[in-house]
Amino acid sequence: MGRAFHEGMLRASASLAKTTLVLLAISLPLRGAALELIVWTSYKNHPPFVLPKRANESREAAVRRYVQGLASHSELAKYTKGYRNFPVGQFSKLPQGGKDARSLLVINDTEDLKPGYLINTFYDPAKKARGKPYAVPLAADVGLTKPEKRELAKILDREFPHFIHMGGGDINPAIYKEKNTHSISVQPRRDEFEVMLLEKKIKTINSGGRADRITGVCRASQLTSALCGYKVGQDVPTFVKDNVGHGPNVPTSEGGQPSHEANLKQTRYPFIKDWLGQDRLKVNTYHHQYVQWKEGGPLELAAVADDGVPEALISKDGRIKLFQFHPELMVQSTSPELQAAGKKIMDEIMAPAPPKTYTRACGLVNGLRSLAAETSRK
Repeated sequence: MGRAFHEGMLRASASLAKTTLVLLAISLPLRGAALELIVWTSYKNHPPFVLPKRANESREAAVRRYVQGLASHSELAKYTKGYRNFPVGQFSKLPQGGKDARSLLVINDTEDLKPGYLINTFYDPAKKARGKPYAVPLAADVGLTKPEKRELAKILDREFPHFIHMGGGDINPAIYKEKNTHSISVQPRRDEFEVMLLEKKIKTINSGGRADRITGVCRASQLTSALCGYKVGQDVPTFVKDNVGHGPNVPTSEGGQPSHEANLKQTRYPFIKDWLGQDRLKVNTYHHQYVQWKEGGPLELAAVADDGVPEALISKDGRIKLFQFHPELMVQSTSPELQAAGKKIMDEIMAPAPPKTYTRACGLVNGLRSLAAETSRK
């Protein structure tokens, strides 16, 4: 009787353990579970969002997971407060064809989560160029497992040949292995997602065979350059003596925008000097940080202020184009000079990439640095 009792208890325990494992498998996301992209049109006059959806969740659940993930993360909750009340909107799937015309606007600023002046300065030119612009919201990987995050970066890289990283706040100095001395409103968790996307796209560019490209403006110019091994000067007035004036509070202005002159440089692949056919350009200025560019690296100097601060950079294979100034805002200037230059630059940015003009001479992968490793130790 005692033996039968113990055998019965063992069978019951085994059955309970099996049931528990089944329940855990149902309630927890599987490691490496398949993801797909959903197209979420939440607002009118705003590029449709793309978000990851697990195979075992509905599209509405995917949106809830993202919004709840923002609210439950201490840094993101504070940063996105007042910006998480999205209209339900409509859902669809990413079309099978037309991939070459797609561009992905990578959002890092909360203002760009809603329709408005800034997001439309990129969205409207992309539509005008007969492109298909989409937007990925900041920290779109929130709530995903590490394998799922890698899968999301892989999918976005595959489905969107052109990444457009827009302006925003200062980047985390840990990316270029420096302490924060002058950086303002740093958001490491936001940066982590953007770094993951840039690293994946740069590796794809280096692999050759595809006409993928990156456009980076202001903050994104600094972020991309940092991933390529360059340092970022954390404050122009502190580190650049006799500077020409950089930032929104400079005394000189043109067409309602703070501005200064820049010298345009000839580059291996056609860029600003070739696009405009001139040697100098008046540019707007809204930054206090800058790329500490040096000779011999993977990026060429394409425009520079009279004080030596880089205003535009291009990779030596022509696929990565970086702007310290804001060409998208120059289009809105009341100055005919700034407006014409900004329009021409935006037209060139949004034009289809000519794949046969590119080589495999990028060599950027040696300069990549992972922010994920830095932030995971904090």
